[in-house]
Amino acid sequence: MHTSYKNIRDALQWFVGNEEMKYTKRCVASVMKYLRLRGMVETFKTTRGIIVTICNYDRYQKEGSSTVPAEFQAGSSTVPAEFQAGSTINKNEKNEKNENNGKNNIAPQEGDIVKDKSHVSFKPPSLADTQSFFTTNGSSIEAAEDFINFYESKGWLVGKTKMKKWEAAARGWIKRSSQAEQSNISKSNYLKHDHDEF
Repeated sequence: MHTSYKNIRDALQWFVGNEEMKYTKRCVASVMKYLRLRGMVETFKTTRGIIVTICNYDRYQKEGSSTVPAEFQAGSSTVPAEFQAGSTINKNEKNEKNENNGKNNIAPQEGDIVKDKSHVSFKPPSLADTQSFFTTNGSSIEAAEDFINFYESKGWLVGKTKMKKWEAAARGWIKRSSQAEQSNISKSNYLKHDHDEF
């Protein structure tokens, strides 16, 4: 059957009074994922939707041998947690699959989720670490405090991006502050010489 999530949502709509109610796309996708993982359906993406093939159709149509969970049978008003949006269905299986990709040196297949383990989340430095870094790089403790105060006020953002390595930002800070000092010194010397000539 060729369909789309929108068509499925439209087919499953219901009314409460005069108000039309529909499942969310996320909910429909979650249920389709559940059915795929249980081997009840096979799906293939196309440019204009999906093709859904029901597996073992006769098994589900036999009278008295219902394998449909009680939650989905007529008259049920509750939706099990595993079918709700944001479901945690088989996340452990996905994690095991990702771990196995690295352990067995299996090349990731299309659609596999592979996490970059080299990426570590940013942790702001302590004042002591920053002061030590600044003094070993020929700058002052005051400059380290200015650096900390500035980036704390900005939420450790560089532009609109979260800072990744504070040491790199500190090296740039030290370089810019030393250039500014050199510029101020040359300007003051220039002014002194102009003043001396008068």
